[in-house]
Amino acid sequence: MSRTRKSPWLVVLTLICTASVSLAAETKQPPEDLQFETGAHSVEWLNGRGLIRPTHAARLLISKSKSHIGGILQTPAGASMSKRQHDFIKTTVRTYHKIDSGNTDVRGYWEFTLYAVSEDDAKKMAMALLELLANETKKQVQDRIDTKQEFAKIIADEKNMLAKNEKELAAAQARLDNLRAAVHYLSLNEAMEAASEFNRILSTFNVEYAGIKAKLNLIESYISKYRETGHADMFGKLEQMKIEQLIELASVNARKEMAQAMRKQANDFCTSHRHVHELKKEESELSQSLKNDKAFVKKLESSLAAYPLESLLPKVYENKVTIYPVGGVTTSNRR
Repeated sequence: MSRTRKSPWLVVLTLICTASVSLAAETKQPPEDLQFETGAHSVEWLNGRGLIRPTHAARLLISKSKSHIGGILQTPAGASMSKRQHDFIKTTVRTYHKIDSGNTDVRGYWEFTLYAVSEDDAKKMAMALLELLANETKKQVQDRIDTKQEFAKIIADEKNMLAKNEKELAAAQARLDNLRAAVHYLSLNEAMEAASEFNRILSTFNVEYAGIKAKLNLIESYISKYRETGHADMFGKLEQMKIEQLIELASVNARKEMAQAMRKQANDFCTSHRHVHELKKEESELSQSLKNDKAFVKKLESSLAAYPLESLLPKVYENKVTIYPVGGVTTSNRR
């Protein structure tokens, strides 16, 4: 019995290392009640380079981060930006600046400064970043839901395969026990040695059989010769010799058939013994796999309960976004 199943453990291990959530509802859009404030001073375009220069920047502290903001134009807010803002994002090297959470004033929040060509576009940049992170969270959530559903199917398949294996193993074990009672082999090695010995014996019988057949052919030729010449005495002796060889041939054939039957029993024992061993091995592997998968699903369900979607959606610190005018360009890393 063999089994083939998809085993997404590389994906699973990645999912275990990240927060898991359960969700069937749609991902909420970023909050519409963001508070936009105007900064008291201007900010610089850090490491800025491009033909289109930004005039404004949106700065916010957010509870999630990305290594890049590619795809921001595919969000609803991104699609609604001005054409000049689209051109700015597509052609400019530095469209945002990020400070890691360990270096911001609020622990667990990243600071994003998003550059734009107008105040309205700066606000939409903030909204688009939230939408981008929310969509990414939704995808992560769906991946985890899909993984749970996939493992539910895997576990069901494993249970069915294990039940089938148990029935097949019971039947195979019964056949092996019956063979043990008939042939009295105590081990696989003993049966293999017996099969090898019967092969040797059968080879000997084949040699004996060939020798007797040769004798009979020669006796037949002499019988024909002396039958024609009328030598009754010699004819009678040859007939007697023929009878003796026929008796020996029958004996060899009988012993050969018995050896063949006993060899078959030994080979059947070997085959049955190996089959039982393979089924027991697969039963052990299936049982362990089922145990591991159940344990994983249990951990996943615990994680789903501990991390509802609401706790993973990106949050803006104090729900506040500050819009600054952009002054000059600098290559420094100061805020």
